[in-house]
Amino acid sequence: MGAFLETVGLERALLHLLTTSRVLARMQSPRVKEEWFTSTARKFIFRTAKSVMADSKSLLTKKVFEFELGGKVSVKDEDIYVAEWNLVEGTDALEGPEVLIDKLTEAAVAGR
Repeated sequence: MGAFLETVGLERALLHLLTTSRVLARMQSPRVKEEWFTSTARKFIFRTAKSVMADSKSLLTKKVFEFELGGKVSVKDEDIYVAEWNLVEGTDALEGPEVLIDKLTEAAVAGR
């Protein structure tokens, strides 16, 4: 159980970096794999952030995120996704993206 909880923190920290730094998002998002994320909400955040960066060269903002939820996520699940966004937004990334990516790769290889 400890390894799972640790990867959740790593996932949130990486998403925080990818949604707050345009440079990191452009450089690192191609290396990140959606299957590393252990929840559908974090997968959605990653997929949406990557799409927004590819389409507009902009970072995913909360306003755009909430707009993207409409029609793609059931109304009853929207609160869960917004809560996850808030957790990602409030996460301090204490390690650089390369370290986070390496740890998530290792966790994926180990099968969590």
